[in-house]
Amino acid sequence: MIQRALVIQSQNGHLTTDNFKLTPTGLTVVGKPDFEQWQQFGVDFLFKAERATQWWIGDWLRYGELRWGEMYAQAIDETGLDYGTLRDYKWIAEHVELSFRNDNLSFTHHRVIAHLDAKQQRKYLKIAEKENLSISKLRQRILLDELEQAANGGERADIPDDVTLLHGDFLDCIKNLPDDSTPLIFTDPPYDEGSIPFYGALAQEAARILKPGGSLIAYAGHYALPRILSDMNQYLRYWWMLALEHGGQSARLPGKWVMVEWKPLVWYVKLRRSSNEYVADLFKSHQPSKTEHECQQDTSEADYYIERLTQPGDLVVDPFVGSGTTLVAALESGRRAWGCDSDKTAIRISRNRLSSYL
Repeated sequence: MIQRALVIQSQNGHLTTDNFKLTPTGLTVVGKPDFEQWQQFGVDFLFKAERATQWWIGDWLRYGELRWGEMYAQAIDETGLDYGTLRDYKWIAEHVELSFRNDNLSFTHHRVIAHLDAKQQRKYLKIAEKENLSISKLRQRILLDELEQAANGGERADIPDDVTLLHGDFLDCIKNLPDDSTPLIFTDPPYDEGSIPFYGALAQEAARILKPGGSLIAYAGHYALPRILSDMNQYLRYWWMLALEHGGQSARLPGKWVMVEWKPLVWYVKLRRSSNEYVADLFKSHQPSKTEHECQQDTSEADYYIERLTQPGDLVVDPFVGSGTTLVAALESGRRAWGCDSDKTAIRISRNRLSSYL
């Protein structure tokens, strides 16, 4: 079968072909396209355009910034996208050269490798295509290669003196902390069904190690909130539900049929809050790069609550340390930090990240 050429024209701000007309609010069929024409338009244009849009915006911003300076304010007005999303598009476009980009891989695959040098970018894009790696598998492959390379070189990353980083089950590790030793536990436990009991167990330990008036703030999955709140209410005083508005695109949740625009953070206190400083219950996060860990959060929300719920020199605790985001945020705020994780890879990632902070 000989494929017919697809000719797309622009007329009065609309894109048109012989059989289709695209407007900002929809698609209109013109005439009676046959099956081949219908399929060709979807596969060769619509789906490829959808995947290419992020690159187009990133390259557009990059050109505008190089030629005319900062263009974000105008770009936000023109596209309706938030600053974090636009910054992400531009950063990836300027760090992954056009000749390296792989049509068979998603924009997010390229986000994962954007921090690497050109040689490494080519290497991992080829691996991702050849082995059909998912985004999380590609991220894990890069991290494990980096950790193996460091281990073979006999390197052990040093971390700041104000940080304690432990490997092990959080209930075993947290027993090393004295009573009334911290004003803030800020953490992101796993969201899977089997991890829901962690919240109650953490609240029980928090009732011991928190200073009177101290806070426990934990990310949580929407679906598990009834069980999480019920378990935590036994040990601490429920204070508020914080909302973290997602940076970047919202996620679709099949089954619930919800466009997820925010993430809950449950806030508990020991007895009552020790200060009367006002704290926002809605925080708009920047989109995390997730270059270190697939569940990585941005440091901005941790920075915000650490600054307002602790004092310089205080100890901030994270018993599910992941990529070390809370620990880094604590250091940036002039606090001490304590963290643990049962995952050896997470500990290595955190150690390397903290070493970079040094």
